[in-house]
Amino acid sequence: MQPKVLRSLKHSLQPAVEDISLSWNLPPGVSANLLSPEPTVIFRGQRLILYARLTGKMPAAEATREVSLKYTLQGKRFEDKLTFSLQPKPDADLTIHRLAAKSFIQTKDLGLTQTPAMDKKDVLKISIESGVISSFTAFIAINKELKQPVQGPRAYRQIPRPVLYKAFVNSRILCGSSAPVLHTQSLGNTCSYLSGSVSMMGNPCSSNNSRTKSKSYHKVIGGTKLMQLIDLQKANGSWDLNEDLTKILGVSLEDLLAAHPAQDVDLSVWATVLAVVWLHTHGKDQKMEWELLERKAVACIHTQAGSTVPMLVKAANTLLKSSVDLAVFAP
Repeated sequence: MQPKVLRSLKHSLQPAVEDISLSWNLPPGVSANLLSPEPTVIFRGQRLILYARLTGKMPAAEATREVSLKYTLQGKRFEDKLTFSLQPKPDADLTIHRLAAKSFIQTKDLGLTQTPAMDKKDVLKISIESGVISSFTAFIAINKELKQPVQGPRAYRQIPRPVLYKAFVNSRILCGSSAPVLHTQSLGNTCSYLSGSVSMMGNPCSSNNSRTKSKSYHKVIGGTKLMQLIDLQKANGSWDLNEDLTKILGVSLEDLLAAHPAQDVDLSVWATVLAVVWLHTHGKDQKMEWELLERKAVACIHTQAGSTVPMLVKAANTLLKSSVDLAVFAP
């Protein structure tokens, strides 16, 4: 399954921020219009960014107002408030304005044939004013220095695309409730934009970008083995101890049977422990693809192995020359 599908399934099993609403305390004659879709839900690890446009006559003197964010998390109702200035500092490069325009256009622009006439008018207006392209606009680059038409046939040029490298970042754990972070940018005395960012951070995933040659080699050949291991998992989350599994683990069936530390525990449980240890050792970089399978496997292990789980994990680590933490097998 595609990682984005697995990510959606994972989110659906987690607590989420729900019943999100924004309320504004603004001067008479000033209103706030959201340029982003109405917020509905935030899953752990996601970020919700909202853009709003303040319209109307702003007070001449320095003034502040308040926006309130209300939401429900794990059955409890929360409210966060933030005070902002109605006379924000101007943005020279209009970054926030263009991001807000892009969000609005993405919400309203359904294509040449599907966008309603009223929305098309709004999309055109915002696109032209902000310089953000839409389905109904195009931009032409003109070299003003030449001051003459370009002659000759068009020439094809290859423009190299920048190479992106995977970076590993250690995140901080943010405890407590989520809170909005709002930034205001001015468009004169009649219109201002607000951008809001709401984050719900879960446990961070940290990765170590240092790899030994042997581990790098395992990663190259482990891609195919990983998919084979996933295919071997049964519907109840377990693996069978058979020749197919031994080829992936790189250990003979005789050695696997001899290393089984608890003879009263079913062989499928022993095979499942070995499979989970292998995943954490050789498939760490593709965890998104097997994280849900692992959860099901661990539940199966605890159902059948009970108190013998630590002994099975220790034996699996010794046999596969791994060091997977026992906490991985926590129920």
